[in-house]
Formats: sequence, C-alpha cells, structure tokens
Amino acid sequence: MYYTQVNEFKGSYTNPYDGYYRKIVRIQPIGAVKTVNGEVVSITDRHITLEHLDGRRSLIRLSEIAVISEVPRKPRPGAV
Repeated sequence: MYYTQVNEFKGSYTNPYDGYYRKIVRIQPIGAVKTVNGEVVSITDRHITLEHLDGRRSLIRLSEIAVISEVPRKPRPGAV
C-alpha cells in the first residue's frame, strides 16, 4: 500500500498565507466573478479552509487564489 500525507501548516516563512490564520478574509479565486468570505480555520501545504458565518466550510486550493485580503472585524456592541 502507498500512503500520502498532507501536512498541516504550523506557521513557517515558506507559506505566504500564515498571517491570515484565524482571521476573516475575502478570497477571489482565479477566473471567478464572486468572492468567498470566511474565517481561515486551517492551512495546509495545498489548501485553505474557510468557515462561513452559517457554519459551512469551503476548501480552497492555494494555487487557485488570485487575491486574498483581510476583512476588519466589527467591534462587539458594548465593547470598549
């Protein structure tokens, strides 16, 4: 049997997306008209997983990301 392993990204200078971990982002995939928004919950050497507000998750291949940008969080009501 032949097994392959996908290593989860633990934060390294080799992956340009490590700064987006646990942040809300907007991603424009290559060739797509619409963007995908969500919180980055996982980064591997090949994919980013986004969690949307309704709990759904999207798996996006790193090679398919044209633009990624952080979306500022709104302050919670009553927070100082």
